[in-house]
Amino acid sequence: NMRIYAPQPYVPLFNVKSSGIQTNKKVCISQLVWLALAIVITFLHVNNIILNSAILQLKEITVQGNIHYAQDKIIDFSGLHINYDLIHQVSEQEVASRIEKLNYIEKATVSKHYLRKTVSINITERKKTAKIPCIIGEKPVFMIVDQHGYVLEYSNLVDLSHNSLVEIAGEGAELGSQLVSKQVQIGLKILDLIQKRAGEIFTELDSIDASETNRISVRLRNMPPILLSSDQLVFGVNKLKLFFQHLKREKTADKWIGAYLDFRFDGAVYLMERKQDGN
Repeated sequence: NMRIYAPQPYVPLFNVKSSGIQTNKKVCISQLVWLALAIVITFLHVNNIILNSAILQLKEITVQGNIHYAQDKIIDFSGLHINYDLIHQVSEQEVASRIEKLNYIEKATVSKHYLRKTVSINITERKKTAKIPCIIGEKPVFMIVDQHGYVLEYSNLVDLSHNSLVEIAGEGAELGSQLVSKQVQIGLKILDLIQKRAGEIFTELDSIDASETNRISVRLRNMPPILLSSDQLVFGVNKLKLFFQHLKREKTADKWIGAYLDFRFDGAVYLMERKQDGN
């Protein structure tokens, strides 16, 4: 019998080895990908456990600069809770915003410390500057305001604790709001000028009525009413200081009762007697 052999294709040995190496590389890459994915998942899981564990819970809250409000009240308004809130989740801006809703708080600076797991709150409070008589809910009260006209509280007229505050003219407003009317802002500006430029007058100051900007009435204790103009405030306060010093030296203030002293004009002080109608 005759056998016929078909020729077999020649496969070089090099190609066989190369194919095997490529397959091994793919397997290795696949294994590395799965290993990396497993590591990432494990890391995220462990990280999540750590970030939500008692290790990062808030341990202490400190408050500085508070006078009007007790520390407990400020912490209560902060919305923070020791041994509950996580330090990395505390928003300093949100905490400050909540605290600044208190009427007497002008600014709250909040900072957190990761290693100590503490939050520090530094308070800047508004200061009582003046009182404004008004009607709130059909009841006569004093509105206590700061130097910028923010309403801090309502006070009964018989409350003697605010006797030292200067009375200025204005209208009623809500707690925490700012009075922006001209009569209030001018009154506060005069108050500030007198305090800075004529300190000896400040303790004698009784009231300021800036209802008419060109005829502002300033009253000092045991002195006649004084008229100023809003466009000559610095000049008028300086003249008032000199005149007050003169009266104090001469001790003649009682002789002026019943008269107006007009400081609105440059280079002169006018004395105006009251008419019978009181003007």
